[in-house]
Amino acid sequence: MGSKHKHKHKHKDRSRRSDSDSESDRERKKSRKEVSDIQKKVSTVAAHIQRSSGGSFVWRKKIEKEISSGKSMREIVNSNDEEHRQQRALELELVRKRQADRETERAQREEDLSLVQRLRAAQEALESKAKEEEYYLTALVTKAERRLREGRAEAIDLVARNLHLSFGQPVAPPSAAPPDLIPPWTYYDRLRLNEARDFHKGVRDFEEADRFDEEHVRFWIHFLPLSEACLRVVEARDAADRLAVRSAHFGRGSRSGREGDNSRRDPHASSGPPPPPPP
Repeated sequence: MGSKHKHKHKHKDRSRRSDSDSESDRERKKSRKEVSDIQKKVSTVAAHIQRSSGGSFVWRKKIEKEISSGKSMREIVNSNDEEHRQQRALELELVRKRQADRETERAQREEDLSLVQRLRAAQEALESKAKEEEYYLTALVTKAERRLREGRAEAIDLVARNLHLSFGQPVAPPSAAPPDLIPPWTYYDRLRLNEARDFHKGVRDFEEADRFDEEHVRFWIHFLPLSEACLRVVEARDAADRLAVRSAHFGRGSRSGREGDNSRRDPHASSGPPPPPPP
């Protein structure tokens, strides 16, 4: 009896161990199958993502974790596609921004270059104008000095001598004449009309050209309107003189005419009274 009872117990133990081993095998097979299924899904999802992203890196661990958490492959793919779309939109926006920045920088460089060119052209124009004005002034002063030296000075030459030819100016000759202390507007008192007009033209020429000394600039600015007023006075004086000459000439002509008419009307005025009429 005792040996039979022990034999039954041993058989039951082996049976339980066999059942337990079978259950463990089934669990292991199930687990391996689940892992295999997950890996297949991961590979499928990863292959799709890699194709749609142009072969970029795929984070398989993340996909595996999402699948293990219960997400379907469609959800994972759609989510990744949305992330990829947003990423591409962001990259495209960054590319556009960089392109816009480059365009802005290029436009700014062109504007800066254009500004530099305009400033350079303006500077060259100013320098050219200054040289031209300096040359023109030198020519005016040189002509004045030559007329002074040759003894045929005009009124404008005397004014120019006071400003340029007697105070050590660069254009002054070594033997410059002393300044004339007569106020410049008084020259008009001794000038005929054509001389006064030449004088005023010379004042205008010097007012335009003599721009390299502040005192000279102030002098010509103040003297120019005074010169214009003096010229009007000379013109009025000349007109009055011409009118007086015409009036005197007309008066002499009228008297001569009247005397001639009287002599023609009375040829015997000096022979006494006329003879009496015949009976």
